[in-house]
Amino acid sequence: MPNIRTATKEELYIIRQIASVTYSPTYLSILGQEQVDYMLEEIYSPAALLQQLEQGHTFLIVEENSKELGFAAYSLLDGVNQVYKLQKIYVLPEFQGRGLGRGLITEVISRVQQQGGEKLRLNVNRFNSAKSYYEKTGFKVIATVDIPIGRGFFMNDYVMELDIPGN
Repeated sequence: MPNIRTATKEELYIIRQIASVTYSPTYLSILGQEQVDYMLEEIYSPAALLQQLEQGHTFLIVEENSKELGFAAYSLLDGVNQVYKLQKIYVLPEFQGRGLGRGLITEVISRVQQQGGEKLRLNVNRFNSAKSYYEKTGFKVIATVDIPIGRGFFMNDYVMELDIPGN
């Protein structure tokens, strides 16, 4: 049975390892190798991950039989309106389709709910098939954005939002 736990600062290397395996299969056909490499270094370098942790991102790791299989990260986006953001969520390709991603999302929703969150927001690339998965989970598209990330690259995303039940 999978276990989900909060990652420590010392475990950020696990996040980087999982990202390095999952990022190319997810984005190579959408973004190309140059942008994939750039984003991996910008978002998942040890310094970038540490900075995210220090800025309040909570990293969760899903594991089974002492093997880390995926991760998610979330943070408070808007304290006045109690909007949280699912910053990232990835499961190793060979373990996808087993409900691990759903377990991570459920855990994030539960934690956000416990912290008084009213909405959970995420960005998903407009060409990423995960959009339909998020829609099945209850997220709705609220905006279309093109975010410059440097070197002439953009994140062409849908912003999606889920109302947190019970708040």
